[in-house]
Amino acid sequence: MFTKNHLLFWGILLTSCAKPPHATVPPSPSSDSDTSLAVYVLGQADDTPRYWKNGAPTTLTGLAMTGISPKAMAVVGSDVYIAGTTGEAAAYWKDGQTFHLQAPPDQSDANAIFVSGGDVYAAGYTSYPFSLSVPYTSPTANYPISGPVATYWKNGVPSVLFGDHVLQVYNGYGNFLYGDFVSSLFVSGTDVYVAGYSDEYRMGNGGTYQFAKYWRNGVSVNLTSGLLDSTYANGQYYLTAFPYTSDIYVSGSDVYVSGNEYTFTTGPYEALYWKNGSLTYLPSPGSLTYANAIFASGSDVYVAGNLKGADGIYHAVYWKNGVPDTLSMVPEGSSANAIFVYGNDVYAAGYEDVGGYSYVTLWKNGVTTHLNPPSLRVGAAAISIYVEGPSKEGL
Repeated sequence: MFTKNHLLFWGILLTSCAKPPHATVPPSPSSDSDTSLAVYVLGQADDTPRYWKNGAPTTLTGLAMTGISPKAMAVVGSDVYIAGTTGEAAAYWKDGQTFHLQAPPDQSDANAIFVSGGDVYAAGYTSYPFSLSVPYTSPTANYPISGPVATYWKNGVPSVLFGDHVLQVYNGYGNFLYGDFVSSLFVSGTDVYVAGYSDEYRMGNGGTYQFAKYWRNGVSVNLTSGLLDSTYANGQYYLTAFPYTSDIYVSGSDVYVSGNEYTFTTGPYEALYWKNGSLTYLPSPGSLTYANAIFASGSDVYVAGNLKGADGIYHAVYWKNGVPDTLSMVPEGSSANAIFVYGNDVYAAGYEDVGGYSYVTLWKNGVTTHLNPPSLRVGAAAISIYVEGPSKEGL
């Protein structure tokens, strides 16, 4: 009979900044000086979801957006796709129309969206209720599934990423427990990449540690190796360090995944990224760092996030090939939650807190633009960015 320890760290992760999944991939333009570029920023201001196109806001209200919590954005031509939840069900929104991805009773969520070749992909999780219906007989028997399971949808058809789970026996009944979370999605050709992590594990069995991973066409790649630590107390083990992912980007045959390592004793957070499974820590002059998004352009790797400076305040930053470039030093705090590179221009989006007000903030090559007025200051932040250029061909 199997025993396991179940670490619940959703609350810990919610203290970090929002994750901005990428949309479709732009070609490298021959010139980045064309004034017809369209810069889209998804976020919220005054606790209302909005997106901005070249600084002009569109409020996502009305019947189609009732109850939707936006998580990610994709842009193709003039069409804007936004993924999230409506009530307790995954959905995406396109130009005023809501498309439901999972019907009750199963709870679901969509955290990422990608459009490629006319197909709409979304990724998140489907949650299965706990069930005491099948008596335990052996570890290899089939038992009900419970908990959140990583899922992606292609044109509304779900593909559930079963595989990494833990067997729990409760009052003589068996359950396969999942604890998946999806952070990002990327489509390259016919390959579908889903980044995420799982908080289900069985202590003592290294193969069950899947805190940081991604799936390629449904096959998981574990990134957790070497990044775990634990202590033994009061008759059981406690994890003291573990990683998780925040974003994924694919360029050719190279797979880039950003993330963070949480350390209970010394950290708590340290920004990092993997390239084809090889780990790189991101340096910082401060004590704490977060990596929220990743983008690759040619041989250059860009990671957006924030760092805690010597003043004790978190400041927006991006790293280019591991070298940090601080975007904001406002004394009340800031964060870069999304990043996009078009030609020679680096765009980042996030927030700044200034004079008691929060601002949805766009940085282009380090130049700051606040997108919302002070009157719409409650909960203001950007979570995703996309740049649409005139040289972009339909994907």
